[in-house]
Amino acid sequence: MANTKSKLLTEWDTLHNNGPFPLKLLYQTKLEGERVMPKKLDRYNDVALEIQKLIRDSQQAGEGFRAYGSAWSMNNIASHKDRMHYNGFMNLSMPIRAADCHPENTYDPTNLFLFECGNTIKELCGRA
Repeated sequence: MANTKSKLLTEWDTLHNNGPFPLKLLYQTKLEGERVMPKKLDRYNDVALEIQKLIRDSQQAGEGFRAYGSAWSMNNIASHKDRMHYNGFMNLSMPIRAADCHPENTYDPTNLFLFECGNTIKELCGRA
């Protein structure tokens, strides 16, 4: 299972020192190890469930949630005062096979790849 560590903080800063920003809780999630979960798609689905749980927990607590990734902070970034999630340890890439595509897909699967990295998680998070 994906592993999330939580840190109670009053503020946080970016790699490029754009802060500090006020904060209550910082999450850091790592993918399950390749030896325990060898298939990349299984690790991707596993960590997606973990992130959905964190978002649900934040929503139930009435708090906001915002993700940030690996070294994307050279300019102004979005932040949230409640909960932030560092996802730089979740980078993953894999080719997409024909069996992974919808039957009506018209794209050549050999030209499709999945790249899960820092900012991609924002798609799961919705609004800031």
